[in-house]
Amino acid sequence: MAMSDVKNKLSEIQNFIQKMTKDRSYRKANKFMEWKNKYSFEIVKCAGELEVCRQSLSVIISDVARNIRLGNSEARDVSLQEMELENATIGYLSVDDAAFALQSVESYDAINSAFEMINMATKRLYGGSPKANQRTLFRHPERDDFKKQMEEDEVQASRVAIYREIKDDLITTGRIEDCMKKYRQNKKKQQEVRKVSGKTAEEYDAPESPAVPQTVSEDDVSERRAKIDMDKNMAFNSAPPEI
Repeated sequence: MAMSDVKNKLSEIQNFIQKMTKDRSYRKANKFMEWKNKYSFEIVKCAGELEVCRQSLSVIISDVARNIRLGNSEARDVSLQEMELENATIGYLSVDDAAFALQSVESYDAINSAFEMINMATKRLYGGSPKANQRTLFRHPERDDFKKQMEEDEVQASRVAIYREIKDDLITTGRIEDCMKKYRQNKKKQQEVRKVSGKTAEEYDAPESPAVPQTVSEDDVSERRAKIDMDKNMAFNSAPPEI
């Protein structure tokens, strides 16, 4: 599946989810499970198509990484290819998150989250810097936690941070699945170390402060010199006489 096909497929999935959400019952907590059971086939179908998109993006990422390696070997300018790699990678991560959300749909927020993740992926694949669509999201303003999470661009920023961390390895191997597995393993180890050490994430990531040499006051210097002179006198007075 080419990049254009992935974009079109994601748009189709997004429209399909939007049609399902026109059934207002999904907005009510006491009606949500009925809504989920009613559209269970459609939800599974969307999740499966997202998986196809994810795999296609994985192949695209591998091809772009290979082109970057070739360009680097020939001392070419690969800035366009690197931007394509970043967009494809962040699109991959967005699709992956959307598929996970649909596979574990238990609330209104999960549906909205999947919809918005696909929105972000689609716009990123077109080279844009997406933000939450206020017209299609947040239909329940009382859901402050979810609204705050999506409004603050933290989701997008976190994906950019992940890309920057795995970029070199990704270009070298071209295998996004392996890079993400390694990334998650490292993050899990860091969390375990922080848990044992009792440090917060900020304290753990903060660089250690360099040791500051202690300054010695003039009084301390004088006292040390006096002690040295005293030790010398005692050694001289206690020395045996020369024969």
